[in-house]
Amino acid sequence: MARSKSNPHERSQKQLTADRERARKRYLARRDEILARSRMRYLANRERYLEYERKYRQENPQKVRESRRKEYQAHRVRYRESGRKWNLDNRERARETKRRYYEANRDTIHEQHRTYYLANREKIAVANRKYAKANREKVREYSKKYRTENAARLSEKKREYVNANRERVRMWVRERMRRWRKANPERVRELDRNRSAATRAKQKESQRKRYARLSADPEWRASNNKRVLEYQKMRYRTDPEYRARLRARINRRYALSFGSGPWEEIDRVKVYVRDSGICGICGKFVSPDRFELDHIQPLTKGGSHTLSNIQVSHKSCNVRKSNKWPYPGPPPAIASIPGSAP
Repeated sequence: MARSKSNPHERSQKQLTADRERARKRYLARRDEILARSRMRYLANRERYLEYERKYRQENPQKVRESRRKEYQAHRVRYRESGRKWNLDNRERARETKRRYYEANRDTIHEQHRTYYLANREKIAVANRKYAKANREKVREYSKKYRTENAARLSEKKREYVNANRERVRMWVRERMRRWRKANPERVRELDRNRSAATRAKQKESQRKRYARLSADPEWRASNNKRVLEYQKMRYRTDPEYRARLRARINRRYALSFGSGPWEEIDRVKVYVRDSGICGICGKFVSPDRFELDHIQPLTKGGSHTLSNIQVSHKSCNVRKSNKWPYPGPPPAIASIPGSAP
């Protein structure tokens, strides 16, 4: 029986496999010698190799980038582990390398970070909140250390920002304080109770001096007149004590200017209780939070700012009466109250 002829292609594949195996064995046997010779060749021609690599990267940036990306994707875990190990073994050198790279490419890095942040703002915020929640103590410790080491720089940056955004910062602080006071009424009352009279007096004196200093500056008053008026109107509407003091001051000024009798301090609550909450002009009931005090005989007509010349009234009634004198007497229900009429 004749022997079958072997396939030439099969013989060549077998021969190729055998040649590769022999070459591998020769390399392993002479590995140290080959590596030493290659290293010596590289060191002897290093500049030429580096120039060739630099030129190739400049001429083929896309190809080099794609090749590196594929290589990294194929060996990602190994590269990360190798890089982490190198950074731990060469911490100072790695830090210096990163610093030099950052200084040389500052604008490019900032632009890349800005672009990435704008494209992934929500994702970054969620990740930051998640990390802060999981590492609360670590974040607090790092923040404390950073603020301690960079206190001067942070203080300077804060000062620059406040000077550049003074009105915005002022509104932000006011809004934040308003929300806090609204959310913590018990705490606010406790702080008010614990605050000593000396502290309150000191604060009032400081505010008075500051206001007097600013009021004496015509330029400041001219440039802030509208803001001052808005603040005074807001305070007049929301602060009963300020409203009472302002009215007493106005009444005293009117009494000294137009009145013929003495001037007395008037307690609004006592007058309201005395008159049983009844308007001395129309005879109807007045809400305790909406009543006004009216001079029975107007100051401009010779009346005095005393308890016997003061009566409870509606605001509309007080406006309608104005400074008319004599004015029709109060209804019989009012006339019987002591001090309700002259």
